[in-house]
Amino acid sequence: YFILTTNCRDLNPSDLKEFPISISDFSERNLKTLASLSDKLMADYSRNSELKEKVSGKTGNITYQEFYPRLSKEVIDKVDEVIGEQYGFTDTEMDFVINYDIKYRMGGKETDND
Repeated sequence: YFILTTNCRDLNPSDLKEFPISISDFSERNLKTLASLSDKLMADYSRNSELKEKVSGKTGNITYQEFYPRLSKEVIDKVDEVIGEQYGFTDTEMDFVINYDIKYRMGGKETDND
């Protein structure tokens, strides 16, 4: 959804308003699981992030936090599993979601088998 509807860099409030999934559709159990996984994911993102510095001609020294979501794939997969359960995805559909573009998302190299 993010790739299809945004500039793939910024997430704006208007992007979220058009998101085609409503939280009110989720079961109470899945909402609790997603809330817990959200906390785990944010902690994992933070743990796997790095503070970087650069110098800008306009603003001088800048420190920013760089994130590496591929290092949190295990938690992201669990989120996907809960969403798949909620919407009744088949095993084949879940396999597609979890492994979609994996060589690019995980920073792997193409092989002759790809």
